[in-house]
Amino acid sequence: MVNQCDRPKTCYTNPNQPMKITVNTKQFLKDLRLVSSIIDKHSNPTIQDVKLVVSTMDAFLYATNAKQSIRLPLWCEVFEAGKVVLPLQDVLKILKITKEKSFHVYSGGKVHIDGVSGNESYTLDMSNKTDDFPDVLPFKHKEYIQFIARDLRIDLGRTLFAADNEKDAFRSACTGVNFEFPKRNAVDIVATNGNRLAWQQSKVTFVGTKPKQTVVPAKALKLLEKVLVDVPDTVAVRMAIVEGKTRSVWFSVAGTTIISTLPAEIQRYPDWRGLFKIEVISPSIEISQEEVQRAIEILSPVAKAHKGGSLELYFYKTLVATTKALVGDNTMSITIKAENIGKYKDNLQVDLGLFIDALKAIRGTSDVTMTVQCKTFERFGGGTQRGLSIVFETADKYKHILIAKEIS
Repeated sequence: MVNQCDRPKTCYTNPNQPMKITVNTKQFLKDLRLVSSIIDKHSNPTIQDVKLVVSTMDAFLYATNAKQSIRLPLWCEVFEAGKVVLPLQDVLKILKITKEKSFHVYSGGKVHIDGVSGNESYTLDMSNKTDDFPDVLPFKHKEYIQFIARDLRIDLGRTLFAADNEKDAFRSACTGVNFEFPKRNAVDIVATNGNRLAWQQSKVTFVGTKPKQTVVPAKALKLLEKVLVDVPDTVAVRMAIVEGKTRSVWFSVAGTTIISTLPAEIQRYPDWRGLFKIEVISPSIEISQEEVQRAIEILSPVAKAHKGGSLELYFYKTLVATTKALVGDNTMSITIKAENIGKYKDNLQVDLGLFIDALKAIRGTSDVTMTVQCKTFERFGGGTQRGLSIVFETADKYKHILIAKEIS
């Protein structure tokens, strides 16, 4: 696999040819799929395609949905500089069915895609409206937060999934991921949907002044997560929060730039720190990584088969988890070997899918401690209500909270 930061930039200039590059079919398809993942099919038709910009030294793919944009280096051989808007869906169809290993892509009023072997040739009817397609500028900010690729990849894997779905969000702020900077060279990354909360603290480097708290749209971070898959662990990732009439966040990694607006309505993040000021009412139950992995392997097929379900936790000398599917009367039990169960006697019920997500987030880290915690909430109309949660915690400053309820 070729990493983006290692991509060759070769130039062969021929003034007698229009804009022309040669691309590897598999890599071109992969790059187009990546940048197209942010495109909104219901947006302005002008930005439903992908812009290809080629200079004498390199080439980039641009894509946007008006809120998020990406500028991705394209691995190719450059024969002639130029720019063109590629009809995205037509190009994807060709690349999916072709047997060609590489293609010449060139433009001259229309887009031409010719197989290098000479067996396939396509001409796509596309007006060259490059002036209507917005450019994505390179990252040139002098003040930024710097992550290490491996650390940020882990951080997003542990938190991003916990954010709320945009379509069903009760609070629009919960559709994003909260970045707070409590002290020099540290960041708190938090995501919640009201039923679960994921928190990870990581080390970062500040270049310039310490930035303000910011909620970043999940869609921008999902795109960044895809880019990070092929980036070597030690590569630096830069994040800049740009103030102004329209606030925005910029990410730069291995030549790729991702930009996202920061809508005001998602910046009012709930007081997540209050969830940690709660009463611990059980011992710290210790669960090994072997048991975490075994529980994922056994419970995941059950959740997938029934598209939901609940999980009942019984605390004996070992932790017994019983799943009750929402569809049918099927039940199954799994005994999770745990230590230090103590005298905690309440039985709890949690959402099966959320429980599996939590286990996947802590998989592969150090051994895990689990506690049952309680917080007293004020009820509307007076009185109080006791709220229970299960808290998973690892040694490398990660916490995952799941809302639970007592069962008899």
